[in-house]
Amino acid sequence: MPTMTMQSIADLTHVHREVVSMWRTRSVGTPHPFPPSLSADGLLFETEAVAAWLEATGRGNNPEAPLE
Repeated sequence: MPTMTMQSIADLTHVHREVVSMWRTRSVGTPHPFPPSLSADGLLFETEAVAAWLEATGRGNNPEAPLE
């Protein structure tokens, strides 16, 4: 299973890492919560889950991010 770090999500979506952290926090309890972390430190995520979340929410400054 391919994985991504918070920094790689930020790089892919053309935002600062802090923005990804904010997405995680603010999406709790919404219809599209940020994908759960795969690691104890909370910084590793499944690539397909992140792509699906980006597609569902339209977040980031790279509209093609879910496809990359």
